[in-house]
Amino acid sequence: ERRSARRFDGVMMAIISSGEGSEEKSPWHILYFSHAQDVLDYLGANFLQPIVVGWMVEYYPLVKRQGQVRGYYFDYSRIYARQPEEPTDPQPRRWQLNGIPLN
Repeated sequence: ERRSARRFDGVMMAIISSGEGSEEKSPWHILYFSHAQDVLDYLGANFLQPIVVGWMVEYYPLVKRQGQVRGYYFDYSRIYARQPEEPTDPQPRRWQLNGIPLN
């Protein structure tokens, strides 16, 4: 349980250290869509519906300011930049019926 908590804290701190978060030009970078809400929950922030402000950036306005911050920006570009993995099976797939090749 402690290990999981440390791992979670490490992920949250890595995201928070990836940018300012409070400006569109310095958003927090995330690897999964759920991480945006995880970070906001981690910070204890109550947020409203996110707003798309750029091709890969969303803004989460806060219900109540946290100091001077009215909301946080998240960059999703790393999610879309991931390339699909190469198939591990080098053989082309072939149609079979009960183990008998059809082509």
